[in-house]
Order: sequence, then structure tokens, then C-alpha cells
Amino acid sequence: MEWMGFLGFFGFCIAALAGPLSIVVIYFVIKNNLKAHADRRELTLHGVSAPAVIISAWNNYSSGGGKHSPSTTAHVTFEVEIQPAGQAPFRAKFKDTLSIRNGEWFIMGPRKEEIGKKIWVAYDPNNLKRMVIDHFDSDHAFMSKRRAFEKREDELQTVRKTGEDAIAEILEVEDLELSYNIEKDSSKVLQLKLRVDPRNGLSYETETVGLFMNTGLHKYTVGRKMTVKIDRVDKYKIALVGPIQET
Repeated sequence: MEWMGFLGFFGFCIAALAGPLSIVVIYFVIKNNLKAHADRRELTLHGVSAPAVIISAWNNYSSGGGKHSPSTTAHVTFEVEIQPAGQAPFRAKFKDTLSIRNGEWFIMGPRKEEIGKKIWVAYDPNNLKRMVIDHFDSDHAFMSKRRAFEKREDELQTVRKTGEDAIAEILEVEDLELSYNIEKDSSKVLQLKLRVDPRNGLSYETETVGLFMNTGLHKYTVGRKMTVKIDRVDKYKIALVGPIQET
């Protein structure tokens, strides 16, 4: 009977630890996901972008599914031939993820359907293991413009922190139609033509861009005034801070 008591005590200890252990596991999963997202963003914005052809693709494992739902993400090892502009082609291997479509079965092993596909990769030239698929070649026209917007928006984050305060009036609003499909119902990428009134000096016109929530688009219409930040080196580089409340 003593061994039964020991098993009961052991079971109690496991149950008591299950909650804290699950919290620790979830913490590290979230931390790793955030790190992977940050690394991908760094590569797509500041790494080398080049066309490539998939030589081979291998399913390693899947993740993302719930208790009563199938997996949503395939973790894949790719071998590609990269064709950088002005340089000789070369091959590289890296790991990335692909979405598993509804109704698609995940099978560990080769993904023959990927072979020969044209893609664009982003990579660190000093460490070729830091490489991701940026987009498929069929999406290149849209993605090259979207990446240009994201790089510009990234630069404006610095201007928001260090720029000079000013007031600007919206002269024109243009939808650049650069929202991802998953964003379209909630936000738009807009280009605003502004008349900027700096604290010192004459007013002048320039343009800026941003990703705006659809629910707040009425705040960014022609004639509305904004608080902005002016880059201290290039006065034509303007970052929006927010609309001035109308009284």
C-alpha cells in the first residue's frame, strides 16, 4: 500500500507543477515567436533581397493547430538557387514556414509541389542561415511597393522620436492600395500631401505615408490639421503624430 501512497503523492506533485510549467512553456513559445517575427522584419526591411528558385523543400513538422483543429503551419527546410543582381548564382539552405491550406494534409517529407517555384528571399549576406522567403514571384509587383512603404514607415519611426514639432494641413489623400488582404477590412495605406507650418521658417508642401485604421479615416481628410514631426536633417521627411482635436 505504501507504493500506492507514493504514486498518489507523485501524481499530486505533477498536478501541482502542471500549471506553472504550462505558463513557462507558453512564455517561451511567445518569446520565440516574437523573436522570429522581429528577425523576419529585420531581414525583409534591411537584408539583401534577391530572386531565387526552389531546388527542394522538406516538411519537418507542423504546428498551430488546436485540440479540435488541424495544424496551420508547416515548418520546412528549403534548398534554393539564389540569383542576386550583378553576382553569380549560388545555392543555400534555410528553414522557414508555409501556411497549410484548409483541406490540405500535412505529410512529413518532400514537398515536391514547391520544386521549381520562383520566389524572392531576404537574407543576411554575412550569415546565409539567416534567410527567409519574402514572397513568391507572382506577388513581386505588389510586394516591392509594399516593402518600399514599410522601409519608409520604419524610417519615420525615428523621426517621430527625434523630429521637430510642427503643424500641417492635409491637402490631398490617396489610397496607395498597398494593404495586405488580411488588412483591407481594417486599414489602408495612405499617402497624404501636406502643407507644413514649421515653428521657424516659411510653410512648404511635402508628402508622407502611413497605415491608418478604417474606423479613423474621417480624421484624415482634406482640410484637417495634424501635429507632425519634421526630420532635423531633411525637412521634407515628415512623420504624423496625430490629428488636432476640433473644437
